[in-house]
Amino acid sequence: MTRSVLVVGIFAATLVLALTKPRRIHEAVWTTCGAAAMLSVGAVDARGLRAIYDASRAAILFLVALLVLSALVDKSGLFEWAALRAARSARGDGRVLFRNVFVLGAVVTATLSLDTTAVLLTPVVLSFVRRLDVNARPYVVACAFVANAGSLALPVSNLTNLILAGAFHVSFAGFVVHMLPVQVGVLLVTYTSLRRHFVSELGRFDATKVDAGAADFGTVIPHRRYFLTTVGVLATALGGYLVAPLFAIEPYVIAFAASGVLAVAGALAGRVRPGTARDVSWGVVPFVIGLFVVVQGLDGLGLAPALARLIAGAPGGAIGRSLATTGLTAIASNVMNNLPAALVARAALVPLGGHPALVYATLVGTNVGPNVVPFGSLATVLVLTLARERGVRVSAWSFARAGLWATPLVCLLASLAIALTTQ
Repeated sequence: MTRSVLVVGIFAATLVLALTKPRRIHEAVWTTCGAAAMLSVGAVDARGLRAIYDASRAAILFLVALLVLSALVDKSGLFEWAALRAARSARGDGRVLFRNVFVLGAVVTATLSLDTTAVLLTPVVLSFVRRLDVNARPYVVACAFVANAGSLALPVSNLTNLILAGAFHVSFAGFVVHMLPVQVGVLLVTYTSLRRHFVSELGRFDATKVDAGAADFGTVIPHRRYFLTTVGVLATALGGYLVAPLFAIEPYVIAFAASGVLAVAGALAGRVRPGTARDVSWGVVPFVIGLFVVVQGLDGLGLAPALARLIAGAPGGAIGRSLATTGLTAIASNVMNNLPAALVARAALVPLGGHPALVYATLVGTNVGPNVVPFGSLATVLVLTLARERGVRVSAWSFARAGLWATPLVCLLASLAIALTTQ
């Protein structure tokens, strides 16, 4: 009993400290300390560490590759160019600008992961809306929401996708076939809900302010050949993810290869230098590894078996189990953050056979479900933190009001669609 209380205390303290970051200490420090605490009290042993390595090696390598790839893409000016196009094509209409930002966030999230949207795209969007002198709050919330809700399309869009797809051997192509239609529906409902929520804050803006900054925008694409190479490499990498399983090649190999090509091309163009390594968000890696160890410490408390029993006992057959999976994992994501929720759910799905419908329903709960509280996902925390550092504050209640009724509706519709199409 004493150990159980201790394990729960370590887990809770780790999450609170990692998400609030007192004294601005990086979240990775807190999850690393939490992992060390779990090891010191014997909640995780050598066998547990081996299980973490076996289950997460491919996902961690892919995460590293994506972090490097995203930093190299940023050097090409692709994000700034896309944001400029979004601002110019809006022609002074705040509603169109909001739509363009949402679509841009969805594309970046799908192809380069939600962390890229949070860390690299959000500052660019904030810079543009400040230049246009419009209310930044709707655009900040849009970045946070689309980072989560837009991460269902591809396995590379979210670490939770990589973890669950890898654990239950879901191919890249199979994932896309099942989840891409669901993703489109999720984005449509989420966008419609957000636009209605912020309709009074999306007025017109002075379109001449976009052109007034043309001199600055001229540096958006500092090297045209590297820019075009970046676009070509990203397109090739996406195709490579689809065919890699046919040759027993892990997706992270494709991502590292793409990073290598861009690193060489960027160096030749003078855009990538030794100091570029400092621009990679390396802190995400120890944060995730530490969190894996902390969650592993919870295994002995029976959370996963309890979740499995709740899902298996849900009324309504396959549809009921799908709805229960989405609902329970969404609640867990808002209580304990979505990554720990996904790790617990992964263990719970093993005795249930890892049916694709339950795997995809879990992804809806852990990817879309966090759009209720500001600490539901690391991406949300990063977006709101970056906004706050730039003088744009979004309160917890303001964020919750935007997602409190829309998120359950989106989860319900997506879970139903999955249950009906994966039988």
